[in-house]
Amino acid sequence: MKITLGADPELALFDKTKDRIVPAVGLVPGTKENPHRLDKGSVQLDGTAIELGIDPASSPDEFLDNLATVIKQVQDIVGDNYQLRCGPCVAYYKRDCKFSESVFEVGCSPDYVVRLSADRLFTLRERTEYHDIHYRKVPLGGHIHVGFGCDLDIKDPVLVQSAARYASQVYNNFASFFVSDKYANRRSAAMGNLTGTIRVKPYGVELRQYDPRWLFSSEAVKGMFMFHQQQADVLSGTYRVGSDRESMQLMVHLVKQMSAEVDKKYQGTLPLFTEEGL
Repeated sequence: MKITLGADPELALFDKTKDRIVPAVGLVPGTKENPHRLDKGSVQLDGTAIELGIDPASSPDEFLDNLATVIKQVQDIVGDNYQLRCGPCVAYYKRDCKFSESVFEVGCSPDYVVRLSADRLFTLRERTEYHDIHYRKVPLGGHIHVGFGCDLDIKDPVLVQSAARYASQVYNNFASFFVSDKYANRRSAAMGNLTGTIRVKPYGVELRQYDPRWLFSSEAVKGMFMFHQQQADVLSGTYRVGSDRESMQLMVHLVKQMSAEVDKKYQGTLPLFTEEGL
């Protein structure tokens, strides 16, 4: 089964003049209700973070290109004094938070926890929205959107079952990505220590438990597409799980190692793949 892949990762903003991570309030256009359209995607302020949105892609190379195109435009918007970085959670200095506290109220439409029932059907339990994130514990998401080639009501039982089944397949075969390091632990605490949450979409499913550090290299970005395509193939009976799992395990190990080695001022965040080779 061929899938499409989109994403709406949230990014941290490093101020080169202040030499620290700062809120992005007032620095990018767009809101949750009205994202700012860009070539191959969009941008908006999500709380205090920058949220990208990319058009759905049908191949690893297109997925990479869509992200690179949007990131370049956002970097042009914020300017050379700022660096876009990816990480699971950041904290701010209070002196940088002289704006309405309403920006720390996060959460929008409800999401769901995937469960396997006694009759072997996957079910979804609605999760309460989370609000009032503290300025010293701001979680960032690296959400992935998987398209199944449909356009259905989000309560359609076939779509719900497909979304839950696919999410369970992904989480079972990529559990190491959700094993938190010290920075992701802080993110989990800020969000209620949740695992395996999804949103059902008319086109498929949004997987919400990734942190954004898969944006650290072009190979990791393309690997995300290939992994999700392979999980779809597993469910359709056309592929056996193999080296893709090992390569993703290696990526997770590299991400955590690199995060531990960066200067403390970056709070475990990594530069984006668009800076490779610079």
